[in-house]
Amino acid sequence: MLTFGDRLKQRRQQLQLTQTELAQKLNVSRSAVSNWEVGRNYPDLEVLISLSQLLETSVDWLLNDTKPPVINDQPTAAPPLQRKKTRKSIIFLLIGGLLIALYLLVHNISTIKQTISPIETSVTLIRASERDQWVPTRWNGSPHPKSTPLNPQRLLINAAGNSGTIQVQVSDATGKFHTPAFILPPGRTRQLKLTGGKTHYRIRIKAKPGQYVLNLR
Repeated sequence: MLTFGDRLKQRRQQLQLTQTELAQKLNVSRSAVSNWEVGRNYPDLEVLISLSQLLETSVDWLLNDTKPPVINDQPTAAPPLQRKKTRKSIIFLLIGGLLIALYLLVHNISTIKQTISPIETSVTLIRASERDQWVPTRWNGSPHPKSTPLNPQRLLINAAGNSGTIQVQVSDATGKFHTPAFILPPGRTRQLKLTGGKTHYRIRIKAKPGQYVLNLR
């Protein structure tokens, strides 16, 4: 019984193609064609389909059909059993691709969350000279925390290990207060509504001297 390599070589010679010419048409190396013909390895599914088209035959005939192809005619129809095997192979490939996509999605879910609802951190140092003064905060290097139209409700967190209770003041870029000043003890949270668009908000805090870590989620 002819092997895949035997059929490939036989059909290539019938069409008067060299290994080099066939390799060029498939955009692979000549050694790859040679390895297929001697049975060292096999082309992948995409290349196999292109190969059947170039050789004017069917994938099923190249793989295991004993009937020879007809030159310049339609490929011989594959038996129902072989068509079923081909369909199963394609289904397995599709399922495999879907599983890989789901794996990547799960492992990048934090990136997606960060895009929709960015987590921002402010580390603010209040010196003794700044006691009882409103000190501006910086969020990931910016004086303005982000406002997103998808998630305007942000949660302000006063980290549990901070030096103490803080007073918080939120205003827009023009200095207009967005919300009345409020007190936030260590380890407590407060919900802020930072609407999207071109509005830039500023958050200032007042507290006793020390370092304060704030988070916006």
